[in-house]
Amino acid sequence: MKAVFVQRGGSVDFTPSRDVEAGEILVFGGLPGVVKTDVRAGALGALALTGVYDVEKEELPVQAGDRLFWDAERKAATPAAADGVFLGLAAASSPASSPRARVILNFGQSGIGGAASDPDFEWQTL
Repeated sequence: MKAVFVQRGGSVDFTPSRDVEAGEILVFGGLPGVVKTDVRAGALGALALTGVYDVEKEELPVQAGDRLFWDAERKAATPAAADGVFLGLAAASSPASSPRARVILNFGQSGIGGAASDPDFEWQTL
């Protein structure tokens, strides 16, 4: 069977089993995304897989181009690969005192496997 175009891939649809808020970062099979709008449990929502976002980070310095990972337990970006799923590359430098880092979501390769999907979400790409 030949490939059939479905969508551009900037986002995927999902149906949460709990209410989720716009801006929340979720992980699907090791692929992180940002919830685009508030979504009620059982309703169809969209998860952005691309773009540049300011995200909460650990109290560590970040340099532009650094690989960042998402620690779902702490709900923060970290340069420590062992603590999470590859999030993307830092788009700007950020001092340790800054609460946020600017990240290009899913840009670059981590070469490291991530955490498992959140079992509370049903995912689809149509």
